[in-house]
Amino acid sequence: MHNDKRTWMMWVVLGLAAAWCTSAVSQTGPVMLPDGSPLKGVEGRASKDGDRWQFVLDGPVRQGLRVLDKGTALELLPSAVLEALVADAAGRPGARYRLSGQVEVYRGHSYLFATSFVPLAEAGADANGVAPEQSSQGSDPNRTPGPAIAGKGDRLAIPDLIQKRMADYQALRQRSARGRAAPASRLLLDQVGVVVQDQQRTFFVTDGLGQNAMATVFEVLPCGTLESMERLQSQVPDPVRFCVAGWLTEYQGRSCLLLHRAVRDYDYGNFGR
Repeated sequence: MHNDKRTWMMWVVLGLAAAWCTSAVSQTGPVMLPDGSPLKGVEGRASKDGDRWQFVLDGPVRQGLRVLDKGTALELLPSAVLEALVADAAGRPGARYRLSGQVEVYRGHSYLFATSFVPLAEAGADANGVAPEQSSQGSDPNRTPGPAIAGKGDRLAIPDLIQKRMADYQALRQRSARGRAAPASRLLLDQVGVVVQDQQRTFFVTDGLGQNAMATVFEVLPCGTLESMERLQSQVPDPVRFCVAGWLTEYQGRSCLLLHRAVRDYDYGNFGR
């Protein structure tokens, strides 16, 4: 009798734990890749969801033992590269890109910090990145046709893969001038300050340490390092000072900081804490 009661109680506890875990996952969304995972040369399309941009994969992507399915959407973090990509996509709705970046995980949600992108030629485009219907509209019907191009039956024909690479290269040269002109991110090292949050965003405010220096404010992008800083701050009532390092970038006039490292900074006022 006692064993049956213990077994029943055990199943009740396991059921409650499973229900809690399911609700937690449904609230935060699944973590698709570990924090800091690099993504190199993945192909997809940029789409806008409200005031945010996502990168939707054209095909499955294998990263270690995990696979991102076709159609997986990763939210793009603000950066100078994203600003250049948005400017390029504004004139070419539905354009495809080859993109590289790094996955950042914050509170169970996965983000993608883009570091570079290459516009891809549309399907069926020629070596200059021009679609067949575009080239036919601009052609002269009275023009004498030129020499025939070697077909698939000719041993000297250019392989389809090489033609695709040539088209992508031409598309890059013609369409990514704004992307290449995007200001590069710069490294921020050993800056001391505190984390300040409002209802929607998080900021890092530098501390002059009594040197009469003006404070600088950076918007902190979601990442695992930020989550660790917030967890430490929640354990003490006073503001915690951190010494941080990360990448500084610009997006629509905003100075954004992607943190890579944060160490609690101690001085004479908090040695005992």
